[in-house]
Amino acid sequence: MNDKAKKKNAKLFAEYWKGKGNEKSETQAYWNALLRDVFGVKEPEKYIQYERPVVIDNKSFIDGYIEETKVLIEQKSFGIDLRKAEKQSDGSVLTPYEQGRRYANELPNHLKPDYIITCNFDEFIIYDENKNKEHRGDTREVATFKLSELEKYYYLLDFLVDTHKRDIRRETQISFEAGQIVGKI
Repeated sequence: MNDKAKKKNAKLFAEYWKGKGNEKSETQAYWNALLRDVFGVKEPEKYIQYERPVVIDNKSFIDGYIEETKVLIEQKSFGIDLRKAEKQSDGSVLTPYEQGRRYANELPNHLKPDYIITCNFDEFIIYDENKNKEHRGDTREVATFKLSELEKYYYLLDFLVDTHKRDIRRETQISFEAGQIVGKI
């Protein structure tokens, strides 16, 4: 799908979802439509996994996970503040990012996400986990934008489907780590 089509489809997607979105009943429809209509994923239901189980103290579920591009999605309902901590079922108080990060920590190393997205149907906040590691855990938002701006900023979500960018980053990281090892020898 070319950029002109993505831009047009992003505008239509944003118009349809404006002012609505329930985490429990509409997350799958929202992300399937975004992947299919804006990014051209032919069968998004086969591409993204919903309610992926993780065990912390009890069984919890990742709202969305894309294994191919290593993306974890923590979805909240429309109107929920993505930067505000909320009480969890185990009594802990976490922001949506912290909740996603906790889920990510329970995944095997080969499945740890490169990106965590928090979304409330109206706002996207993107966290690059590799950049956060570089800053010693100091959480940094890479990008944030509103649904109404999706037509302008859809490209910021290209990593959802662009495995090439992920592969380049991994090759760079491996080269850097190899250089450090050689330097020590």
